[in-house]
Amino acid sequence: MALRDMLEKEPVLLSGIAELDETFVLDCYKGKTVPTEANRTARKHGATAAKRGISNEYIAICTGIQRDGKAIAETVNRAKPSGKELYEIFGTHICEETLILTDGLRSYNSLGAVTGCTVMDVDHEENKKHTTINAEWQQWCL
Repeated sequence: MALRDMLEKEPVLLSGIAELDETFVLDCYKGKTVPTEANRTARKHGATAAKRGISNEYIAICTGIQRDGKAIAETVNRAKPSGKELYEIFGTHICEETLILTDGLRSYNSLGAVTGCTVMDVDHEENKKHTTINAEWQQWCL
């Protein structure tokens, strides 16, 4: 809710070169009773998830950051975000000529078709070999 309030106060429009990624955090009911729909008992401090990998115990947070520091972040759901969910988050916050760098999640490709931006998978070797942006991107990372 704090992330959503921040965006309402200062709307962000990503342009130029921007990076989009998602992270997953364990759900937390600290100081509250765990609701019955969570289908689990309370965890002790520092405990891990009961299941390996991404499961319904994790909440996805999608983030986007522009090279000059503008950033956007929003919680999505309890799984990897779909193309529709990514559009709902980033669709109105991306300029047409923006170069979007991602980690290869296929759902990001739908953003390019809908917003008119270019989506590039930086983990894919083909993109690393055949793009002129790669040299600039590598220098920025150093």
